[in-house]
Amino acid sequence: MSSLIVALNPPSSRAGGDYAYALTSDGQSVASHGTVSPDLLPQATETVAVVPARMLSWHRPMVPKAPNNRVGEVLQGVLEEQLLDDPAALHFALQPHAKAMLGSGEPIWVAACDKGWLRGALEALESAGRRVSRVVPEMVPGTGQWWVFGTPQMAWCAQSDDHGVAVLPLDAVHGRTTGAVMAEPAVSALAEKQLGAKVAIRQQAQQLVAAAQSDWNLAQFDMASAGRKGAGEKALLGWQQFALGPAWRPLRWGLIAAVLIQFVAINAWAWKEQSLMAAKRAQIRQLYVEAFPEQKQIIDPMAQMQRDTAALQQAVGQVTARDFEAMLSQVANALPNGKAPAGVEFRVGELKVKGLALSAQESSTLASRLKEAGYAAFNQPDGLTVTLAPTRDRR
Repeated sequence: MSSLIVALNPPSSRAGGDYAYALTSDGQSVASHGTVSPDLLPQATETVAVVPARMLSWHRPMVPKAPNNRVGEVLQGVLEEQLLDDPAALHFALQPHAKAMLGSGEPIWVAACDKGWLRGALEALESAGRRVSRVVPEMVPGTGQWWVFGTPQMAWCAQSDDHGVAVLPLDAVHGRTTGAVMAEPAVSALAEKQLGAKVAIRQQAQQLVAAAQSDWNLAQFDMASAGRKGAGEKALLGWQQFALGPAWRPLRWGLIAAVLIQFVAINAWAWKEQSLMAAKRAQIRQLYVEAFPEQKQIIDPMAQMQRDTAALQQAVGQVTARDFEAMLSQVANALPNGKAPAGVEFRVGELKVKGLALSAQESSTLASRLKEAGYAAFNQPDGLTVTLAPTRDRR
């Protein structure tokens, strides 16, 4: 799954109509990046908009429980005294999983930004054919990170802690830091000097990819349509996340391993069954060869053994299962009480019984009894035909 992560420009940005972006295929590494006009932004599976840290203010009030369509109004009332701007001109967003916390008495993180600016920035991307699926903050509270960005002439420092995210000009920050410090290459040396700490180099594109990994989505309330997807789009995105996302890699390998194990097990079982059948056929063939060594061509040992045995029995005057006496005796034993045929016809291995008036139940019972004796019975227009059952059906 590919993600296009776009930094929204503050109103005072010198970038004009150009947007800094990062493209990632795995959600963690930067595949490409740059600064271009909206219509030149690359295409991707999803587009994530990043709100700069200096465009957001952070608050942590206790929010009473309210209907979903009234939460925005409740936030305006709760935060009215904490805000410098008119609450109606601001857009609010609750922290992830905040709905379960409403009315619980626990404080909830609320992000606020200029509503008109955010709507205009999202509409500009929409007009360029880049539909935004999520809106995330550049930094979130509680990470303990410092992020220095900008130019040597105008460097900014964003600090995340348990009180929120504060953004100040770098020259207004004094004293040593207590968390990890990251800075853009252009201001890294200045950051080390001003903060008195070792600085890790982080490009803006890397910061954008890190921001997109957040669970936050600022597209809430009247901005929710900016992050809304259709069912098909959600399904496609979910499949691509499962198929390509690094977080799902262990599960993917587990499923592949399970399928391979099943495949190997089924083939091993089939090979075992085939080996057993081959061994049984070899035993039958060996028995036939020992019993009838004069036979040189062996095609179906069971059928040939049955035929040759019957021939030997006939040669010495013994009655075989294919003879008239044996077949008639089995039919007589299988007939329901009080039922007798009007006539019979016989040829070797086949007895036709005529004149039986049997119900469906009686016919079924007769066929079952004959099957147990090794015969097959077929109802035909001119009578009941009885033959020796095929070898595989005989017990």
